[in-house]
Amino acid sequence: MGTLTIPPYRAALLTGADGTPMVRASGPDSELVMTERQWYMFWQNLAAQLNANTHDIEGLGDLVTYGNHADRPDPGPWPDGALYVEQDRGSVLYQNQGGTWVYIAGIMYGTLAPDQRPADLGPAADAGFQFRTTTDPARAFAWNGGQWVETTPTRYGTHAERLAETIADLVSGMLWMETDRGDVSYQNQGGVWQYITGTMYGTLSPDQRPTDLTAAQDAGFQFRTNVDPARAFAWSGGSWIETTPVRFGTHAERLAATIANLVSGMLWFETDRDNVVYQVQTVAGSPSWIYVGGIMTDAFAALPAGLGANDVNFTFATSDTYEVYRWSGSTWVNQTPGNLTYFVSSSVGLVLTSSIQDVPGATLTVNRPGRYMAIGTASFSQTSAFAGIIGACLFNVAGSLLSASMVFRSINTGAGATVCQTGNFTLASTPQTVKLQAYQNNAATCLTLDATNTTLLLVWIGP
Repeated sequence: MGTLTIPPYRAALLTGADGTPMVRASGPDSELVMTERQWYMFWQNLAAQLNANTHDIEGLGDLVTYGNHADRPDPGPWPDGALYVEQDRGSVLYQNQGGTWVYIAGIMYGTLAPDQRPADLGPAADAGFQFRTTTDPARAFAWNGGQWVETTPTRYGTHAERLAETIADLVSGMLWMETDRGDVSYQNQGGVWQYITGTMYGTLSPDQRPTDLTAAQDAGFQFRTNVDPARAFAWSGGSWIETTPVRFGTHAERLAATIANLVSGMLWFETDRDNVVYQVQTVAGSPSWIYVGGIMTDAFAALPAGLGANDVNFTFATSDTYEVYRWSGSTWVNQTPGNLTYFVSSSVGLVLTSSIQDVPGATLTVNRPGRYMAIGTASFSQTSAFAGIIGACLFNVAGSLLSASMVFRSINTGAGATVCQTGNFTLASTPQTVKLQAYQNNAATCLTLDATNTTLLLVWIGP
């Protein structure tokens, strides 16, 4: 059949006997009207073409029809390209292609319990058939010609539910959130579940870290404790690596930690050593604890033992001798700053005798070993006449007298003088006592040592 000829639309659809355009009127005297030839040919050709595209089947005579799946007719007598809509399967659409009904489009909705997915689909003509659940959570499936493949882009459920799924029946790229493990996310990558992201929270006592993780697919799995102090771990593929950036605990707890399972760069504050800081650093290809800062303060007797090359510059300040020590890597080096001073003054006056006596209140306990300068002042008053050297105030250092002393020479009865003197000494060990002592040369009382201006000053010079 030829192509339809578009009629001359300017031509009248109806004309009178004389060819005058007119509209047919009703009534006995109405004039006979005729269809213009152009329009007549147009309608004739259109009807012929429509009839060519319509094949009457059992009185239906439709190119597109509908009904239930069971009522879908034999495609043989139907024209090629005819369409059939299955009403009972969500209005999915099939087309007659070369004598076979082929699935074209549409989605069937139903449940999985009971399973309402069609069980009579074929290997080729039904490929791509879409099915979605009507319940929450919504799930989507596609028939691949041999089995149902779940095409739901994202699912959730427990860890056990994920493992129970047949991954071959799930679309590649699907994400799964494990609801019992902090919503950590896995993805189906080529038929393998691969950990993607997310953090599971739990305790270490009891240890709730997963024990069924694999070498590759679970690498990077994150776990954090939900108790204080918070700690973080990552699965390396073979073991748990602690990724907590900063930890604290005792010296013994730090040494007890398996350093191979700690992230490089971690800091540890030793709570029993005044929070001195160590860091995990790689030394000669192996993780090692390296001292990085802080000062430990305790009595000299608590000077740490067992330090090594990685403890270089460990600093220790004594609380009893007021010294500062630095670990060189092999030994302790005294680096106490100079100019530590001790000072005391006499509390009451002292009547001198020929026997050496302690000056009341002029006694110091020295706790730092090293070199010292002693500076003393003694205020003498003469009570009777006496010629020559009649009195002296001495430095007593750890039971021994220094050669340097403060000497008073006789002047007149009632005279007095304040004498100043210095002396140097070294203490190899402490604590030691340093004090002032005094005496006179005359058996008769002739001299007193006043409390005013009688003082003892010690200056620490160095180790």
